[in-house]
Amino acid sequence: MGSEHELKTGDLVRMCTDHEMDNFSRKEISWCYGLYLGEKNDPLASLYGWTPARHDRILHNGHVMVCDHYWHIERVS
Repeated sequence: MGSEHELKTGDLVRMCTDHEMDNFSRKEISWCYGLYLGEKNDPLASLYGWTPARHDRILHNGHVMVCDHYWHIERVS
């Protein structure tokens, strides 16, 4: 993941895609904010070699997002 620090359940986080992080200045990014819910390991990942096993779960806009390694996530508080 693109996490800059070890995240803990309950942290306020902001996130964007790795593409945005690599190609735009931090001021130009439309950040998404949410509450970090912890990690989720995908038991099916072992069946597919290209699928990441670990995902981060974020409560964003009333829905739980499962974010793979294409997301940059950083702690706000």
